[in-house]
Amino acid sequence: MGQSAKIFAKKLLRISLEKNRVSEEKVTAILQTLRSNPPRHYKEILEIYLLKIGAELRKENAVIEHSGALPTSTINSIKDNLTKYYNRHIQVTTLNVPELLAGLRVRIADDVWDTSVLNRLDQLAQSFK
Repeated sequence: MGQSAKIFAKKLLRISLEKNRVSEEKVTAILQTLRSNPPRHYKEILEIYLLKIGAELRKENAVIEHSGALPTSTINSIKDNLTKYYNRHIQVTTLNVPELLAGLRVRIADDVWDTSVLNRLDQLAQSFK
């Protein structure tokens, strides 16, 4: 991929953000402008831009994996802490994963916090190898 296409896509991403969040209106306007006035390397720029938008959107969504019931207060506490940590609004989804045995695994973009019993057992098994 060309360096100029990457730079252009990165600038488009910056334009797409409003208060550290992807603005649907701005993305729509950018895509309409690109469609009506396609620049050189249009497809390449569009591919890079959409990858960057997807990565930015993943930063706004957290998945909390747990085993058994998870109190709403715990979910809200995790959401508040993630919002402070990332300095942006975070949407939270919960997923019951019985294999974890106990504890939590929180995923947001490329970050993973794993305090599950399954993870601790895996670490213990690795230490004996």
